[in-house]
Parts: sequence; structure tokens; C-alpha cells
Amino acid sequence: MYNPFPLLTPGLLKDQLAKGKTWFVRQTFLRGAEKPTALALRMGGATARGGSSDAMGRGATSRGAIGSTAGDGRDGGTSPRPFLIRAYAADEKSIADLHIARLAKDPNAFLYYAADAEHLRRLAAAARQPAGYQIFYAAKKGIEWKPPPKIQNQIKEHIRQYHPAWRTKRDGDKIKVGLFEEFGELYLKFNFGDEEETIALALIER
Repeated sequence: MYNPFPLLTPGLLKDQLAKGKTWFVRQTFLRGAEKPTALALRMGGATARGGSSDAMGRGATSRGAIGSTAGDGRDGGTSPRPFLIRAYAADEKSIADLHIARLAKDPNAFLYYAADAEHLRRLAAAARQPAGYQIFYAAKKGIEWKPPPKIQNQIKEHIRQYHPAWRTKRDGDKIKVGLFEEFGELYLKFNFGDEEETIALALIER
């Protein structure tokens, strides 16, 4: 599975806070796993519940563990457990709430509030990449995104199958493909002239 996102770092966190990001949603991120299928089985997939005490996000909105005091976070496996952090501005609380609501079945979901000193401390701990975890940040891509060769071929195949009439000319419309994230999921947006299509990236990866 393709993962375009960088690891969260103290510098990246500092930059986002300086931009006014206030709400940070954490979720399980199988795209960041070295072996996604094996990780999903170990974690119980999307319907997993429970978890131990959370050194980086314990509270009413937390349903799982990261930086657990009961182990190294590898959950019995040999690969680090991947998580994704998505930030929202202070006036985007309703969107952050909607995002966390969609993660009802994710035992590791948590909503950090950067104005809370304890939450900020836990965010800083996450940015230091604790042992047993890989924590990614949902950075924006958009039209300027350059897909890797495998994704390029999958995009071409999708266009061939579903948009055979999209033919480019030297002075005509060009096919534009952008990568976008929404609530931790990745989507491709196709544009050609007045036509537009948005699909989940996972659909062309099958």
C-alpha cells in the first residue's frame, strides 16, 4: 500500500502549531505498516477494541494504546505499529469531531487539544517517534503530487478502462490527477476539461 506521508517530527509539529493548528486526530494507519495485512490481523482489524494505558493520549476520546506502559508497542510483532496524525485549525473543531466520530471502531483513535498542556506534552512525545511506533503526519499533496511509477501505471489503467474518451492533444486539455486526504483516507481526483471524478486510492490499488 502506498504511503505518501512523512513521519511526524518535533520540527513539523512546531510548524503546524505556528500555523494555528489546534486539534490533532490520531488514528491507526495501515498504509504506514511494513506488512499491512499482518498488522491488521494482529490488531484485530478495524473492529478491534480495548488497549492498555495511553502515555500519549489517555482520556474520554481515547480507545487504545500508544506508548503503552505494558510493552514496546509492537503488539507481539516485529514491525512498529503505524499511526497517522491529522491536524485542524482552532475553528475546525466540528470537522475534527466528525473525523474522530468516524473512527468509532479504531481502538487507537484520540483527539488532542493543543491548548491543553498535557495533550501538548503527549503530542510532543509522539513527534519524537517512541520505540515500537511510527507516527506519520497527514501533509497536503494536491495536483502538484508526483505519483511513483506503480501508481502511475494504475492511474493509466483506470483511465483506459473508465475514461477511454479522454484523449490529450498538444494544445488541448490535459488530464490532471491530484492526491487528497480526507479523514485519514486517500483519494484521487481526476480532471479533464469539464469532467471530474474522485475515487478512493484503494480502488486502483486492488
